[in-house]
Amino acid sequence: LIGIPFERSLWYHKLAGRTAFVTAILHTYVSFVHPVPSSITGTVPTSAWPDGGSDFVKFCFSDSVNTGGTVLFLAITAMLLTSVPYIRRKVFEVFFYIHVIFATACLGCAFITQEY
Repeated sequence: LIGIPFERSLWYHKLAGRTAFVTAILHTYVSFVHPVPSSITGTVPTSAWPDGGSDFVKFCFSDSVNTGGTVLFLAITAMLLTSVPYIRRKVFEVFFYIHVIFATACLGCAFITQEY
């Protein structure tokens, strides 16, 4: 596509996937600790520390943006876990199909979370 051989681009592909996973964790933490009002409902999703109570599951599914982000994070996590060399070698087809299906789901969820 851009002239980089597969062997060289694989390293960048792995780096991009791991970077996406780390930034997803950081983004989830920041969104949970410092929630912003939804542009559709005008309400702030349930957060962790202002009241002292933490309901992380409720926060993850409080509106379409958080639900899309949660599904996106779970898809990235599944792709990362199945890309571990031992698992990839043992069940390559599972790795491959999860990669293809969840990459498509990641794109769909990325568009869902464009509410802001």
